[in-house]
Amino acid sequence: MAEAFQHHWGQVYESCNPHEMNHLVIDSIDRAAGTAKVSFPGGRGGRDRNRRRRTIKLSSLHPTGMTRTGSRRRSGYRLMCDHPKPGQEMCGICYYYFDRADLNSSECCQPCAEWLEQKFPTHAPDQ
Repeated sequence: MAEAFQHHWGQVYESCNPHEMNHLVIDSIDRAAGTAKVSFPGGRGGRDRNRRRRTIKLSSLHPTGMTRTGSRRRSGYRLMCDHPKPGQEMCGICYYYFDRADLNSSECCQPCAEWLEQKFPTHAPDQ
């Protein structure tokens, strides 16, 4: 039998609405009330989550972007990244957790750093 889905501190969710690009992170959970306090990652290294905190119902936080009938969800949030393991930090661009050693000085992961370099190449000074 499959294990029931559990909400945990630090889980990252992304919007199921295709017109929104919102991500949120669980800061705390009140299981008795069926709610979670969440914040929206952004700012320095994805850790400055002081922008727009709110309370959301746990029933709006889903393990996948699909319903039981196989249709795509159009509301709520789907799990994107599970809670961090000890020693992990959030990438400030993709919002996935990585070991601290795998984040560069800009606090982004190697794949994001490579993407940034391709998208916005730095030019060597003229000699």
